[in-house]
Amino acid sequence: MDFGGLWGGITETWDVVYDAGQEVLVEAVQGLKESGKDTDALRASEPVKGSNTDGTPVVVKEQVGQAQYQSPILNGVDNTTLMVGAALLVGLLLVMQKG
Repeated sequence: MDFGGLWGGITETWDVVYDAGQEVLVEAVQGLKESGKDTDALRASEPVKGSNTDGTPVVVKEQVGQAQYQSPILNGVDNTTLMVGAALLVGLLLVMQKG
């Protein structure tokens, strides 16, 4: 049995998975950094305020057409990151099955 070829395949696969994981991690961190700086997104999520004729403030709780927040599938993991990781895993399994 040739363990050299098997070990080479394992290390090559690990390198590909590691590099893809690093890219996803960098993109996720960059997205989190930029999410707090987007003033247009912050303004869009802020409730619409107004005032009645007597001067009391009026706050609308939800705007029509406003996107609803989708809770993460796993706590602490962004859904996009989770889906990219799942796609990479399925791709890896397909490559390993054909090999």
